[in-house]
Amino acid sequence: MFELECFTFLIDQWYNGCMFIRKAFKYQLKVTQKQSAVLLDMSRANKFAWNKALAMQSGRLERHERKDRKLLSYNELAHLLMLWKQSEEWFFLNQAPSQTLQQTLKDLDRAIRDAFNPKQPLKKYPVFKKKHEIKSFRFPQNIKVNCNQVYIPKIGWVRFRNSRKLEGELKNMTISFLRKKLL
Repeated sequence: MFELECFTFLIDQWYNGCMFIRKAFKYQLKVTQKQSAVLLDMSRANKFAWNKALAMQSGRLERHERKDRKLLSYNELAHLLMLWKQSEEWFFLNQAPSQTLQQTLKDLDRAIRDAFNPKQPLKKYPVFKKKHEIKSFRFPQNIKVNCNQVYIPKIGWVRFRNSRKLEGELKNMTISFLRKKLL
């Protein structure tokens, strides 16, 4: 069983009224075993969406000649995601919020576009997510914080260790599993 080590808030903040700063704050979640299992299932669903979409894009690249690349756009991948969620074969995708799965597809689309951008020669083609990598996913919206609790869609309110004050406008939240712990 994985212990949920931390989550990150990304916050937009105005500094001295004239400069815009984007900050990230890390906090430790205090989850129950049931909540941890649900979050781990969400992480697995996001990894599956990344790997499935990457396999489709890689297959399309291999089939077409170099000058005539026909990759799927994010909108086409999002439509396929809807079909995947409706299929009986991949029913587990319904356990994850759609916004996290869509954000994963956006991240993949951006990574692929950056890999072929001549202005960014150091960017490489994305790779498949492996079983024992750090598991993380991002909520781009619907973030609510109340004192020492955070609202996570499909789970509800979860306590966290509030070690510093949050200032600014919340933009997104990333949940990461950082270490393995025997329970």
